Amino acid sequence: MLKDEAKWGFLDQWIQAVNQHGGFGHWQREISRNPSDVRLILEKTAFQSR
Repeated sequence: MLKDEAKWGFLDQWIQAVNQHGGFGHWQREISRNPSDVRLILEKTAFQSR
């Protein structure tokens, strides 16, 4: 579990750094354990960024 927590912590730091830079759009993370979820996640994310 600690290994996963470390990965999520690093990912959150990476996303924060990219967003602070401002040159690569707005980043966020989502999790899909089912490939059929990806379309809905992308649509939701695109809608939030408008």
